[in-house]
Amino acid sequence: MDEIVFALLTASVSLLAGGAIREILNRLFPLVLKNFLGTSAKDVSYSERLKQLSENLTKSSREVDSVIGELQQVAAARERAVQKLEDDLKALTERESQLKTKIEHLEKVPLPVAEYFAELSKPSEKKSARRDYVLFGAGIIFSVVVASRTIIWSLEKQVRVGLVPLFHRLHRRTALER
Repeated sequence: MDEIVFALLTASVSLLAGGAIREILNRLFPLVLKNFLGTSAKDVSYSERLKQLSENLTKSSREVDSVIGELQQVAAARERAVQKLEDDLKALTERESQLKTKIEHLEKVPLPVAEYFAELSKPSEKKSARRDYVLFGAGIIFSVVVASRTIIWSLEKQVRVGLVPLFHRLHRRTALER
């Protein structure tokens, strides 16, 4: 809201300052106005000057309206952002209070109850450890079988390749016949 009031005040001051500067130039520098702006206070009638001023005022008011519209959009966007942050903060505050109450309830739980729950979970951990050892051992055995099979196949391939030239020279004869 303060931004809109500030924008209106600055627009009004700008409009008044522009009109005042034009009047000062009309009175002090009639030749400058005639040469550069193409008008002077003496050549233009009052009705023509009023018409020009009303056109300038209308144009300026349209520009001020567009600026005010933009400021309203920005203010609305900021308001939505602030509202969202407030909602998020409220939700987080509620969550924090819920967690604090849960922590307080857990702190009030007597120590023997916690120990009892720890004792209940120990057998399942032992079963879990046994299962892990069995799976580890099975993995080792499987790896050894796969690796030995691969090694044996590669050795057999090497032996077969080494024997092929020997058999090619025999041509269906025994080694003694040669």
